[in-house]
Parts: sequence; C-alpha cells; structure tokens
Amino acid sequence: MKRTLYVLCTIAMIGCNGSDVELKENDTESLHNFNLAKAYIDNGALIIDVRTSARYSQKQLEGTVNFPIGSVVQSIQSLVQEKPRTILCHCESGGLSAIAVSQLRRAGYKESFNLGSYRRAAALLRSEQ
Repeated sequence: MKRTLYVLCTIAMIGCNGSDVELKENDTESLHNFNLAKAYIDNGALIIDVRTSARYSQKQLEGTVNFPIGSVVQSIQSLVQEKPRTILCHCESGGLSAIAVSQLRRAGYKESFNLGSYRRAAALLRSEQ
C-alpha cells in the first residue's frame, strides 16, 4: 500500500513539473524530479548537450557545453578531473543523453544524470533566471 502511494505521488509530481522523462523503477541515472534537477543546477552542475555540433550550433541553451555523444567521455576527462562533480546531460529527446550518462558512469563519473530532452532542460534553465 505504501509503495503504491509513493509511486502515485511520484507520478503526480512528475506530471505537475513538466517532466517528459518516463518514470522507470530502479532508474538512478535519470532525474525525474524537477526540483532535484533544479537544485543540482543551482549548485553548479555541469550541463552537457550531447547532440551533434551542427545541431548545437542551430540552437543551444545558455550555460551548457556541447560534447557530442561520440566524444563525451574524452571531452569530460579533459575538463573535469574531479569525478564527484555533478554532470547533467541532455539532448533533443533524452535518448542520447541516457547513453552519455551510462558512458560517463562507466568512466567513473558516478554523479552523472540524464536531464532528458532539450525542452525539459530549457524549462529548468528558464526557471533558474
């Protein structure tokens, strides 16, 4: 009963916060909670757009860096030596950023999370201003 109530409350919170990331049980890589994602951003998380450079040049969010999915681990290793640093990844729909987070975690960046889509990242960054 408690578990069902927790799941329903979590789903309600996600729906109210504009998240477009699907809720998955035991998923520790995606940030489902809008307020938690916002707190990471407010505390200086590095926000990485993993789309191609061409897509990034067409539109990008202020405060993000572009490390395309094919080079995300090599790029982050040259920029971030401290592996406890929080890293948030996003792309157009959330799929590539999920892959990037898995790669980063395998490389030792355990505080890496999937922000999801460009639209969700934009909403989070807009709410910061």
